[in-house]
Amino acid sequence: MERSYSDADRRAGRVLDAVARSGSRRPLLVSHEMIGRMLAKQLAGLSPAEALGRDQPSDVIYVVGGDRTIGRLRSASELG
Repeated sequence: MERSYSDADRRAGRVLDAVARSGSRRPLLVSHEMIGRMLAKQLAGLSPAEALGRDQPSDVIYVVGGDRTIGRLRSASELG
């Protein structure tokens, strides 16, 4: 991974650790493209190549399941 993605991956990991320590049952994380990819990488156990190859639009809502699956709810363009 490029250095900037490696840095983003570490930042995403720190955020996820903080969320886990908070005890929040349904946290909401809002991010831009790079951090979104790295959050998906860590949450779903993706490889760096899989994370970087993901379609990561900026107007979409994802839900992460307990089994580490990531589901796409909707994007602004789908809302009409």
